[in-house]
Amino acid sequence: MSARTKKPKQSQPVPEKLATPKKVERSRTTSTNMSSPAQPSEAEYRSPSPLNISRVDEKEELAHLNDRLASYIDYVRKLERDKESLTRRISTITEERLAKVDDARKTYENEIQSLRRLVDDLAKEKAARDVELKKHIDDASDAKSKLNKRDAELRNLQRKYDTLERDIGAYKADHERYQKLLPEFEDLEKNLEAAKEGLKAETILRTDLENKVASLREELDFKDRLFQEERSKLVMHTLTVEEEVAETKAMEFESRLADELQAYRDSANEELEQYRFQMESTFQNKLEQLQKANEEANRDGGRLTEELTIMRRMNDDLSHELARKSREVELLHGRIADLEKLLNKTHDDYQAQLAAEREEIKRLRSELEQRFAEFTDLMNTKVVLDQEILMYRKMLEGEESRLNLTSPKRHSAFSGGFMSAKKRRLDSGDGFDEESGSSGSQTAIRVSTSSVGSIEFSADQDGSGKWVKLGNVGKEDINLGNWVLKHKSDGEEVTYKFARNVTLKPGTLCTLWSSDAGATHNPPEDIVMKNQSFHTGANITVTLTNDNEEEQASCLIVRESRPKLISRRFRAGATKSDEKCSLM
Repeated sequence: MSARTKKPKQSQPVPEKLATPKKVERSRTTSTNMSSPAQPSEAEYRSPSPLNISRVDEKEELAHLNDRLASYIDYVRKLERDKESLTRRISTITEERLAKVDDARKTYENEIQSLRRLVDDLAKEKAARDVELKKHIDDASDAKSKLNKRDAELRNLQRKYDTLERDIGAYKADHERYQKLLPEFEDLEKNLEAAKEGLKAETILRTDLENKVASLREELDFKDRLFQEERSKLVMHTLTVEEEVAETKAMEFESRLADELQAYRDSANEELEQYRFQMESTFQNKLEQLQKANEEANRDGGRLTEELTIMRRMNDDLSHELARKSREVELLHGRIADLEKLLNKTHDDYQAQLAAEREEIKRLRSELEQRFAEFTDLMNTKVVLDQEILMYRKMLEGEESRLNLTSPKRHSAFSGGFMSAKKRRLDSGDGFDEESGSSGSQTAIRVSTSSVGSIEFSADQDGSGKWVKLGNVGKEDINLGNWVLKHKSDGEEVTYKFARNVTLKPGTLCTLWSSDAGATHNPPEDIVMKNQSFHTGANITVTLTNDNEEEQASCLIVRESRPKLISRRFRAGATKSDEKCSLM
């Protein structure tokens, strides 16, 4: 009876397995005992006996229990029918889901196989494109070297042309100086002609003066003879007069005649002396004037002769210089004509070659741009395909983990990290629970590498600034001593210089870690920088230069964010296996 005094339990949700009839009956009994005080029987008003009361109560209780048992059995049967219906529905859904999963798996596997083949084809085509790109780069380098050689030849020709220009300038300066000296030379020739005319005039004047001097001397001699004749005549006359006077008035006029004769003699002597003195002074003056004129004429003639000699010598020198300069001018004109022809020919050849090289460079640039555009399209297609493959792989891994299946994993050259928003779960008592994933973002990392030697960056790079990986793809050991690695990210640069003892063997990889990455320093495979850390960003550029500051390899890491697909998951509640169906 202690079980009857207990409170009835609240109605619970339908359990996974049905309770036994014994437990159900106990529950019904407990409920009846608890409800009997609430329903008084008619025997209480009639005051029956305790035995009747007990039997009536037991009868009513049994009836009530039978009713409850019947209703409970009906409810249990209904639950069993619902369970069978739900079981059939779950079986149907499970079979449909398994069929869909198998179909989807087959479809995904076929698609993945085709995508893998496409990726392999793209990788092969990319390798071929890389070979062609390297070939075109080598061709461009050869064209550039040829262009530099042509530029050097052009500079040599330009220097020769400048030398010829300077020679022509010197010739022009000499010609201008000759042109400037030519009027002076003509003036000197005119002066020479004038000097010659003056010399002729002076010579004529000297001759005239000499003739005049000769005529004056003859005149002086003639006058002297006349004077002597006059004197002799006068003496004869005087003697005659004296004889006559002596004859006529010898005695009478002797004293007077003597006095007059003496006076006449004295006056004649005085007149003669005076005339002689005048004639001598006049002759002396004339002679001195003629001598001075002769001396001046001689001096002028000597000076003019010297000037004439100098002018003749200068004329001869200028004539020789003019002839030499004329020959030099003719030679220079011929040389200039030859050089102009050579320069024009060289310039035409250079212009033609330069035009051809420019056309070749233009063609190579257009081809490089086309190749780069094709490579960019291929890389974009590869990124999209890698994302699709990664998404399919995630879906397949989820399905395989849910179905406890295993499959071989294949790593792609494209590495991507995913950041998804947190999911929330809405639980309810019955039916299906819906778990909705909010739309998040997907971060993809695109890696582009290039190298000129055996050292190159790996396609597997970290975009979060933890490490940088490079390797030796050659067949010989390479010493990285004093090589410099530069890591640039959004304007921030980190520089690391390798130690002298770092040597990479063929086919080995070297990972350079940030100081805060928590890695272990194990050179040359793992090198941890001291007090330096790589930065992260949308665009990361990594370059590697050797000890001669020549770039050997480069790597471009681009982080791209794309919206992630929304996923919904449904699970069946109150099932033993707690199976879930994921729909993408």
